[in-house]
Amino acid sequence: MSSKLLIPLLAVIAIALIAFGAVTIGLAPAITMVALASMLIVFVFLVRVSML
Repeated sequence: MSSKLLIPLLAVIAIALIAFGAVTIGLAPAITMVALASMLIVFVFLVRVSML
């Protein structure tokens, strides 16, 4: 079970790091909003998975 959750978590962390780097470099604010929205969606998904 942990191995099945580990791979998506690593993927999410990688995507978050890429998004954070892109935002830090100074791309358009729209990309920042998309990154924040995707992080919120991932957070809600992880909460639902942990509750199951």
